[in-house]
This record gives sequence, structure tokens and C-alpha cells, in this order.
Amino acid sequence: MSTHYENPRIYDFSNTNRTFNLDVNVYTCGSEACEPDHAYGPTVRSGYMIYFVLAGKGTYTVHDHQYALKKGQGFLIEPHTLIHFEADHDDPWTYLWVGFSGRSADKYIAGTSLTSDAPLFDFTPESKTLAAARGVIAGSNHKENRNLIMTGKLFEFLYQLATDYPQRTRTAAELTRRAGRVRAVLHFPKLQQPHHRRQPCGDRAHRPHLPASPVHQAGRPLAPGLPQAVPHRPGRPAPARNRLPHPSRRPRGWV
Repeated sequence: MSTHYENPRIYDFSNTNRTFNLDVNVYTCGSEACEPDHAYGPTVRSGYMIYFVLAGKGTYTVHDHQYALKKGQGFLIEPHTLIHFEADHDDPWTYLWVGFSGRSADKYIAGTSLTSDAPLFDFTPESKTLAAARGVIAGSNHKENRNLIMTGKLFEFLYQLATDYPQRTRTAAELTRRAGRVRAVLHFPKLQQPHHRRQPCGDRAHRPHLPASPVHQAGRPLAPGLPQAVPHRPGRPAPARNRLPHPSRRPRGWV
């Protein structure tokens, strides 16, 4: 682990040991009072980052869309996504951030309404999510068991994030469109065919690769001089009249 105080306007904590908890871990957190026009990127990050704008203004660009932000707004950065953000010239922003990664990080973010297509959120000074983010940053100042306390604070932050910004539910219009698609599938002509209806056992079209044996042609003469087959129910022994005659009793030419 390493904590940097390169600039009195910046508090930047970076975690170089990400194996303490493979599920999810803090890999960076901090705060910064930016200079006018201070920019970061274009670049990509290896984990998720949540930014809170505490004062001033700036812009955030992702997927070629630029968002203007001000005090009381925040934004999400997703891993391996090209991003760029920049402080305003006249009123540069001050922000704090929490960055985390791990094999379950995707799952925790999926429980919120934040995505790279809808990365912005609003918060108040009394926000519990903001307080939890400050708790993560405060945990980075501990010298003993720092990984342990920061992991605990991170879980508290993720819980509060999912509570304050829960996963978005489908709107009535979206549910209506989905119901329409379901009805269209149910009324598709092919689904109306009685595909489960039984077919006669001797139907050549149903079993084109097998020749129709006389024994299975219920109701048809087996051969000259032989009795006619009698239909029977599946699972029961075939009637004696349907059984194959002894070879000595078969007429000449019978196959």
C-alpha cells in the first residue's frame, strides 16, 4: 500500500495489494481541489470509480457523450471504458472518489441504477452514501489492520450505494412493450399447430427412413391369406392376431 501527499490540494490513496480480499477491494480513494482546466484522460481505469462533486463545476465524457456536472452531482467510471473529465475554467471543481475492483465488483454495481450509459447521480450534503465514501477514505489513514477496516468500510459504502440508488425497475411503457412481444410469440402461427398430436405408427411420412412393416399397418391386410391386424393400446401386449406368424406358415413372397 502507498499513500501520497504530493500536493496539499490532493489526498490520493492507492492500494498496491489487491489480494487481501479477492471478492472486492479498495484500490484507490481520495479527494482533490482541482486547478482551472485540470483534465484527466482520455484514459481507462482497471476498476470501478465513484466520484462526488463537492464544489465547483466540470465535465465528464464517456461513450462520446459529455456531461456537465456541478456541486451535488456524482458520476460512475466503469473499468476498461475510455473516459475523460475536466475542471471548469472559472469555477473548477473539488471532488472525492472511491475506486474498487474484484471478481464480484460487477455484481455489486449491477445492484445499482448506475451504468456507463446513465452514469450520473445526485446527492445532498447529508447523503449516507457520501458519508460512507468519506468513511472509506478515513479508513485509509489507519496504520494497523488497514486492509481489514477499509474492506469493511467498502462493503458499507456498496450497501449504501445500492440502497440510495437501487437498480432501476422497468417503466410501465417497457413492461407494455415486453407484454406485446410475449403475445406476439404466443400467437405465432407455428405455435398454434397441434405438434403434440399422435401420428399413426405406420405413417411413412412420419418415419420416412423406415419401411412400413405390415405388422404396424393397423387395419390393413398383412398379406393374402393372413388375418387383419388389430389396433392395440401402447404398453399392452400385442393381440395374437398382430404377432408375426411362424416362418413355416408365411406365404411365399412374404417379407
